[in-house]
Amino acid sequence: MKSFNLAPYLTFWLAYWLGIMGVVSFILKPIGFTYNENASVLCAFYFISSIVGLRIFSFNEYYLKIHRPQKQACLIFCLCIVFAVVPIIYFKNYPPVSIFLEDIIKSKILFPLFQFDTQLTKLFDILFQQALIFCLVNYLKNKYTALKSVVIFSVIFFVLHLPLFIVFQVNALVFILPAFVAGGIFAYLIISYRYGLIYSIILHMSYYICFGVLLRSYKFL
Repeated sequence: MKSFNLAPYLTFWLAYWLGIMGVVSFILKPIGFTYNENASVLCAFYFISSIVGLRIFSFNEYYLKIHRPQKQACLIFCLCIVFAVVPIIYFKNYPPVSIFLEDIIKSKILFPLFQFDTQLTKLFDILFQQALIFCLVNYLKNKYTALKSVVIFSVIFFVLHLPLFIVFQVNALVFILPAFVAGGIFAYLIISYRYGLIYSIILHMSYYICFGVLLRSYKFL
């Protein structure tokens, strides 16, 4: 799809992202496949969707051009283990206050639970997002200047999160407000640094860990 102009490429990219997230939110979750119930189905769905997305949006072509791709693949694997395991071990001894636990469950934003199912599902969710982010940012980089690519992706990433209002109502702001800034940072890191993909993944994972800690400790939702 690299030869397409921005409009058709972006339309298909957005349709794919929103389609996958729509299936998760409006089909799988209502029938019982959530972050903490039957989570293996969501993990498998995100994984398959990532593989398909990588194929469609020319991931291999972009990935082989980055600095030391095999080393970066190993680093990503290590990051996945850290994200999936360390918070669970740590927060097992740091349970949320009961009232905050009730708020977390009611909000349907379950990643602050830091349970095995929720953490693993969020990991596959992040990897799906980062795979598509990497492809689109590299597509933009090949067509525009670095600054223009960052600005375009920032706007795209912000708009992409607006449908979350349908799912989480006002609670969606915890994702939507940071999205504009995060989108710009993701794009800047990927474009500007040899290990930009690694830095982007670290930032993405760190947000969910840090914000999860806040939601376990203070009433935001």
